[in-house]
Amino acid sequence: MIYWDTSAIIFQLASGKLAEIRGATRSHTLAEFYSRTTGKGFKVEYGGRERTVVLKPELAADRVLKLRGQLQFVELDGAETSAALQTAAQRGVRGGRTHDFLHVTAAKKVQATEIATCNTKDFAGLSEIPLKNPSGK
Repeated sequence: MIYWDTSAIIFQLASGKLAEIRGATRSHTLAEFYSRTTGKGFKVEYGGRERTVVLKPELAADRVLKLRGQLQFVELDGAETSAALQTAAQRGVRGGRTHDFLHVTAAKKVQATEIATCNTKDFAGLSEIPLKNPSGK
């Protein structure tokens, strides 16, 4: 099973391949997807040029609804989150990598065989689960 990070889901959206997503993620990813696609937006290549696309809230909410039907959701309860953060502290994880570490913990819980992310360097050293960058970079 593939565990999906928000960056990989947004890449699939920008590539016109959102419907191909299957696997698992945390529900937090849906909120992050909505926030990013309606806020900063995301880059797409069109006619050899790169441009930033920002979705209207209604369209982003519709995409979230579709994703909800395509993905299995794995959550960490308070005890699991606390234990993961204890491990994170022992490993020196800090800042924004904390969320990535929690993604890795959730991926382990669902027994994912790979983690799809465009931010492989953010996950470096956090996971024994192989990382897959859908952009090929």
